[in-house]
Amino acid sequence: MTGLLILLNRPDQVAALLDAARDVAGRLAVRRLDVAAAREPPDDTILPTEEILTEADRARIRAAQRAWAGALHRQVVAWADALRARDPAALAPDGLALNWLDPEMSAARLIMLHAADDTAIVAGFPHPHDGDQARRGLHAALFDSRRPVLLVPEGWHAGVGRRILLAWTDMPACHRAVAAARPLIAQAEQVAVLDRDGSAPPANVPGGRILPSPPPGGSAAEQADAILAAAGAAASDLLVIGGYTHGVLHDRLRGSVTDQILAHAARPTWIQH
Repeated sequence: MTGLLILLNRPDQVAALLDAARDVAGRLAVRRLDVAAAREPPDDTILPTEEILTEADRARIRAAQRAWAGALHRQVVAWADALRARDPAALAPDGLALNWLDPEMSAARLIMLHAADDTAIVAGFPHPHDGDQARRGLHAALFDSRRPVLLVPEGWHAGVGRRILLAWTDMPACHRAVAAARPLIAQAEQVAVLDRDGSAPPANVPGGRILPSPPPGGSAAEQADAILAAAGAAASDLLVIGGYTHGVLHDRLRGSVTDQILAHAARPTWIQH
């Protein structure tokens, strides 16, 4: 696994996602950015009970999807050109390889096809205006891909992973999140651990300092608020947390601490289910 799979959705988030991916690529020992815009197949845009699409409908949907992917690709090219202007060796053949993907397939299927070849997935946080394709893709990334997901807030350009907050619980998903983030943790300038359940924090977290535990119990929203407040107090630029869900991913996830973290895009977050 030598790449990062970057899921694009909105043109205004492209630069933030690519900046974050490039920022962590070296520390994760990856050499390729797989930048993906999955063009939704026409038949995926209707419900099974709806009227069958005509060929004219399919052509119209495909044209709209090509225009959408084209707008994203222009943003990727502009980002790459600006990067080369600052650092001519930043991209292949001397640096990172940039691989553009825009197949006509669901985002969820693209993720499952490519995740096995990539170290982690980079995506934006859920957005109120995301369509079903984007929501299903994010669900697949978080809960089906078996890969850690780096979620990046819109407009974030402040770097990722120099100051890490580990929201620790002694549960399998959190153990996996820490294991996957180990290269980032090892190279961070500052690591803080928020012990959420009174269990012993993970061993050999270099330079880790233990923050006061949040009050036990409380609603998912209250626990998430405590985690985000601790991340803010530690000036963290990466939150590492295990991903848990108790149901289907809807427009806005609401049923768990993970749901609440996803609903409040405050800072880059590394999640492993």
